[in-house]
Amino acid sequence: MAVKYKVIKKINPLKKDDPKKSYATIASEGEITLKQISKRIAAMSTVNSGDVLAVLDLLVQVMQEELSNGKTLRFGDFGSFALSLSSEGKNTDDEVTAAVIKAAKILFRPGSDLKKMLATLNYQKA
Repeated sequence: MAVKYKVIKKINPLKKDDPKKSYATIASEGEITLKQISKRIAAMSTVNSGDVLAVLDLLVQVMQEELSNGKTLRFGDFGSFALSLSSEGKNTDDEVTAAVIKAAKILFRPGSDLKKMLATLNYQKA
């Protein structure tokens, strides 16, 4: 199955007077919930969907706790999760305090299996 994409026009934020250019972007095929994922995993294993969902719920809780403690979470071939910060630039190290941090985000770095999948994707215009 191919990944569907659509075409959108974007302006270059550094060159606002230049004409817009066309870019490919993902045409979403919808969403899948944690509950739906647990049912699929249950159908592929000997574990029932309630147990799978319970483990996945606990995984999210543990991930929140460990990321909040500054840990990087490594899941083997699946990939890793880590926090990243966005902050204001300051002239000296002493000027960098918690007050200059604008936001935090979670970075996901795919493992080898997911990287292989990315390298083999086919694309189809939506």
